Amino acid sequence: SFAEMLPKFSPDGKYVAYWSDDSGTESLYVTPFPGPGGKYQIASDGDENFAAQWAPDGREIFYKSRDLSIDAVRITPQGGALEIGAPQKLFQISSLDFWLLSRDGKEFLLGRVPQAPRSAPITLMTEWISKLKR
Repeated sequence: SFAEMLPKFSPDGKYVAYWSDDSGTESLYVTPFPGPGGKYQIASDGDENFAAQWAPDGREIFYKSRDLSIDAVRITPQGGALEIGAPQKLFQISSLDFWLLSRDGKEFLLGRVPQAPRSAPITLMTEWISKLKR
């Protein structure tokens, strides 16, 4: 009855972050893997078209928000539960940008999807074999 998508496992494999629309809006959650345990809402303003990224130490999650910023949320294990920090806006991007976190977690790679120029019309030729000279 709802979609769960774009899972990303924490570096230690103990948690999985994923997008779900089970609350009526696309939200980012973290849950213990393989369980047991509840799910923790990380963000309700994210862009579910992009997977969240874990910091290499597993203590932070980065995601693209709907206002076109890259946000970070601290994740702190407390006994058998997780303490979820408040989202912090890191920087703005455009709607055409995509991003990746570097392996060391210290840099972001930003890319831009180029605007496609208008293409020339395509001519489709059918029954072309019959037009070949034998």
